Amino acid sequence: FDSDVLCDVDNGYVATATSIDLSSVAHVQLQFEQFYRRFHGNTYVDVSTDGTNWTPFEVNTQLTTGQYTPNAQLFSLEISSVAGSQPTVWFRFRYVGNCDYSWMVDDVALLAQPGHELSMVSASTSTWNFNTSASFDSVPYTVFPTTELRPLAVNMTFFNAGYLPATNVVAHISTSDGYDESGSLGTVAPGDSVTWFGPLWSPTATIGDHFIYYSVGSDDADVDTTNNADTAKIEVSNFTYARDNGTRTGEVGDESPFLVGNWMYAQANDIAAGIMVAFSSSSDVGVEVNAQLLDANRDPIAETEYHTLTSDDLSPLGGS
Repeated sequence: FDSDVLCDVDNGYVATATSIDLSSVAHVQLQFEQFYRRFHGNTYVDVSTDGTNWTPFEVNTQLTTGQYTPNAQLFSLEISSVAGSQPTVWFRFRYVGNCDYSWMVDDVALLAQPGHELSMVSASTSTWNFNTSASFDSVPYTVFPTTELRPLAVNMTFFNAGYLPATNVVAHISTSDGYDESGSLGTVAPGDSVTWFGPLWSPTATIGDHFIYYSVGSDDADVDTTNNADTAKIEVSNFTYARDNGTRTGEVGDESPFLVGNWMYAQANDIAAGIMVAFSSSSDVGVEVNAQLLDANRDPIAETEYHTLTSDDLSPLGGS
């Protein structure tokens, strides 16, 4: 559902065409993969036992303006309160908004919900929020020069996808450079999401990749332990400062002259030797480009000479 293409009041949905017999399943989960970015819209899964009267389950409520899910995020929703043991069940995905971003859904499945199932939702090195943060100091950077290393707010969010409480839950975060912290979280009720913040982690200045390992467990035997852990990575560099993963994952552009860039927070006095950029394989060979360094008011501080794009400058998806 691409809301900003329509740019009108939205209440659009896609529904199952026929009913599904769940009379033999008391505990039901709806599972799907999604990619969603929130502006001020809302996303719902509606469930019905007669195809006319619908019970809404709002999803993605944890996202604030500008935030988005991983691509793709595997998401599970318990719908037992409506669908459990019912002989006729319909469900639909519904978007409500007005000229927002978009919601993409794929690989939909109905599952018999297990009794015990902890599932990792997200793992991060930052709690930065566009709406509340005063600066860009704690944006999730992926590469730090040694002069820009800073304490990172490592955290993880997990979900009790089982229909029974999870007992003696323990969250654990460690890193390849010696950080090792755990938190005892007691009992987590069915359907609850929990975010745990480890103490701030200050990466060492060792050049190279630094790995962060996240895991969650309990006294109960999970049906699927493959989703109880996650791994993230940052890189420490002599000079490079970056917010991407070093490869082209998309593109942005216009037919007219335009500027595109990233906000970066520099805590140290240093020399900016250059700006690295990837050009889409759909770019026009022969156009002129240059790079600029702007201050906080977006006034130019310095700029490069112009460069004429050649075919050797272009990168496919995944290129750098």
